[in-house]
Amino acid sequence: MGMEEATTRRGLLARFAAGVSTLLGAALSVPFLAALTSPARRGTAPTRASTGFLPVIQVWDLPKGVPKRVEVVADDVDAWARKERQVLGAVWLIKVSREEVKAYSTVCPHLGCSINAAPSGFSCPCHTSAFSPDGQVVGGPSPRSMDPLEVKVENDTVLVRYARFRQGQARREEI
Repeated sequence: MGMEEATTRRGLLARFAAGVSTLLGAALSVPFLAALTSPARRGTAPTRASTGFLPVIQVWDLPKGVPKRVEVVADDVDAWARKERQVLGAVWLIKVSREEVKAYSTVCPHLGCSINAAPSGFSCPCHTSAFSPDGQVVGGPSPRSMDPLEVKVENDTVLVRYARFRQGQARREEI
């Protein structure tokens, strides 16, 4: 009986030690797993994919009826990395009145070149697409008019919802 009792005590002690080690290991892994999954649980911040309305310029800095190219800047958050004041792109702004501003993407719908202001409206220097002052295609290979962007004026600040669109097709599709 002495030998069986020792074996049972050793077995019980070994099981107890294994259980304590398992619990300790599980408890120590919780902070590691929390840190590993924190980007997936983080609240939404402005990113390239979901910017919402971003301030771009004061309305009094826009000349009435004259196109002005303005960069759209925001913080970019990608998992653990945060880059402050990154240029997301640019827009053409045209002030109609103090309360109304029109915004167009500077990216040509044909193949993605940069659209420039021209005396008769806008033009793409890459493949000679031409656009009227209100962004309508009037010549060249562009399959559609310039891409309009949502814009609003609040407290004399022009806010734009920046978006990118698929090039080379007649249907406007945000990407």
